[in-house]
Amino acid sequence: MDKFRRFFRSMIVLTVMVLVAKMCYSATKLTESNFIILQDRSSEGKILFTTSKDNDFLSLATISSDGTNERIISSAFSFHGEYSSNGTKIYSVDVTFEGYKFYKMNSDGSNKNLIFQLSNEYSIRGEAISPDETKFAYIKENILTGDSALWIINTDGTNNTQLTSASPNNYGDIDFSNDSQWIVFQSSYPYYIYKININNTGLTQLTTDYADAPYWSPDGTKIVYYLYGDIWTMNSDGSNKTNLTNDGYTTVDGDPKWSPDSTKIMWVKYLSSGKSSLWVMSADGSGKKQLTDTSSYNSGLWSKTSDKIAYTDNQNIYTINIDGTNNKKITNNNLPIQNGYCKWSGDYNKIAYMARFSDEYRLRTMNSDGSGKYDIVTSTNYIFPLCFAPHSTKILYYDNGDNGYIWSINYDGTGKKQLAQGWAGAQWSPDLSRIAYYLSGLWIDSGIYIMNADGLNQTKIADRSWGSSNVPGFSWSPDGTKLVYCDDTKIWIVSTSSPYPTSLLTDEGKDTKYHTPVFSPDGSKVAYCVLSSGNSYELKIINTNGTGRTSVAEGLIRDQNLKWATNDRIFFTKTETLNRLWSIKFDGTDERVENDMYAYYYDIKPDGTEFIFGFVDVWSCVSFSVLPQPSKGEVKIKYSGEGIDKGYFNPKTGGKVYVNFKAGSDGEVKVKIFSLNGQLVKEISKNVIGDTQDYVEWLGKNIYDEIVASGIYIVKVEGPGINLMKKICVMK
Repeated sequence: MDKFRRFFRSMIVLTVMVLVAKMCYSATKLTESNFIILQDRSSEGKILFTTSKDNDFLSLATISSDGTNERIISSAFSFHGEYSSNGTKIYSVDVTFEGYKFYKMNSDGSNKNLIFQLSNEYSIRGEAISPDETKFAYIKENILTGDSALWIINTDGTNNTQLTSASPNNYGDIDFSNDSQWIVFQSSYPYYIYKININNTGLTQLTTDYADAPYWSPDGTKIVYYLYGDIWTMNSDGSNKTNLTNDGYTTVDGDPKWSPDSTKIMWVKYLSSGKSSLWVMSADGSGKKQLTDTSSYNSGLWSKTSDKIAYTDNQNIYTINIDGTNNKKITNNNLPIQNGYCKWSGDYNKIAYMARFSDEYRLRTMNSDGSGKYDIVTSTNYIFPLCFAPHSTKILYYDNGDNGYIWSINYDGTGKKQLAQGWAGAQWSPDLSRIAYYLSGLWIDSGIYIMNADGLNQTKIADRSWGSSNVPGFSWSPDGTKLVYCDDTKIWIVSTSSPYPTSLLTDEGKDTKYHTPVFSPDGSKVAYCVLSSGNSYELKIINTNGTGRTSVAEGLIRDQNLKWATNDRIFFTKTETLNRLWSIKFDGTDERVENDMYAYYYDIKPDGTEFIFGFVDVWSCVSFSVLPQPSKGEVKIKYSGEGIDKGYFNPKTGGKVYVNFKAGSDGEVKVKIFSLNGQLVKEISKNVIGDTQDYVEWLGKNIYDEIVASGIYIVKVEGPGINLMKKICVMK
């Protein structure tokens, strides 16, 4: 699995826990992207890939090898796709509101049939289809605990069985032998490579060192794998281990793939600069040939004839002969690969964000409605905005070139100025006169610094060692007179006036690590994340005098993602719900999920009514409570069957929901049911006579006639004189 597919997998965010929670925000997509990940190639040469182009997430698409006939074939969020051996069928793994689903469909996307699905507290972390197409193996991970197991199921959906003897790494790769009887996988710590028979016998350790990316040769005689920065092979019994690239850590060789005839291996050579190139060699390591220049290319797809390769830079798709000739770009996409790291201006009329392309990064601004996009910095270095608000015109951003510097620039691209060396968390003071930032490095006097807005008077005000293991979170007090910050084991408050006295806020023991302390809007309290022994994560609050420490929430709360709004709610993201945004009142009540998409890099208005976040694209979310509602029309929800006394219905026991409405005039009324991430689940239309009561009923099934998962759904009723939204709760 190449590094971009792993990045993609780490961003999968639609797995939804069964939670009875309020959905408070409506999402609007502000940017467009074209993030490409290659999946498979048919016997006829057609390329299957995942793309963010022309859809809200990442869907499956196909294209002919000459660049014609490009089309999206599935509207679902698909992170894995694979052709059948004859190219007429596609197997896919989709992530939906109901959970992870394994499908089989025609190669044009029609006749999509569900094979099986996981309940939505589990995810799939690795997968493979047997060469005879009778088995699907996958690594099943419990999102809450992180525990993983190897499972196998027939491709007709029968006999779903755990291989209990195996203990796979939840980010490892798996592959079948050519006779479909064995599976090779990377174990959990210490990450050795094992093989196991599909009947759960014959578990065999093949390596005694950390190794990754094991793949069986199509002829079944060899296994290729990654070890110590090089590509290795061994016999299928673990003997005859051979280092094929043998260039140690001068470069990192990864993502090996066998040619269909087992005579060659393709791999990616990664450089310390972050660039990469595609190479090919014979199965014995001879005849190494570089196919692409050192740009940003990642692992490709072999043609079934073993003489051509399709590859991508994640923005476009290319084909090339294995001798390096006939290199062709078969798509012509100019959209960014990714838009993210978004920051609001102080007047909330502008947004600064990073747009990543295959060969450069751009710092961009746009209006808050997504219009007026403008490039203000273009660089081959990695750049992204650090801070915009509370300033209305000037952005602080990071450029990792020349050891990494903090810069300032006006939102129109003027006034660019290098300020200071540093790499994390630069923040404007509330009065905009100063900037706080973190400086670190092996030969640098690491710590928390402040400087004037023009970069002068750079002054260290607190120690924080370069070797600290957690993120250097800190924040200004509302009056700008103090900073709160953390090191590995303590939280401190430091004055921003000379001589910068420091006071200890909390110390909960040597096995405790802190993250992301922030002041309350009135400056009297501090909220922070804490990881204690036993991997117990908590959100806590403490008075600024060190008293009144209280735990208000638990879970895998992410670093760098804590905001305290003036509506008395604290916002944070949770890893176990795949980085969705949550909030809770500071007294520990009314915890709720705020969106159902990846929101790790988000920025929120001080009053908590609107936030922006980046997930491949930049999105804006506005609270339903502040959305304008029409004066005409009415909608009421009524349940029948089990659970009506508790405010939900159970479609598995025959329950249903009646959506009662009154439109303003004659015409067609559309009742649309959405999941919390905005995915359309069902649409029901009805012609009505205006100003009379009418209704439609929903049986709790989606467009595929499948019963939906437990959770909260949004009903939107649109028609003449009516445009209203209500919540529906499903519990099974």
